[in-house]
Amino acid sequence: MTGINNAKSVGMAYYGIFMAIIGFSAKGEALGMKMALQRTWSC
Repeated sequence: MTGINNAKSVGMAYYGIFMAIIGFSAKGEALGMKMALQRTWSC
């Protein structure tokens, strides 16, 4: 039982890291889009 719990916690840790990476890339993408929009509007 402890082995299953350990595997589950490790899986959740990797899932959290994975989601954090996706979240950061999504935020970066949104920031890039905003910068690009500001550039096009300023022209």
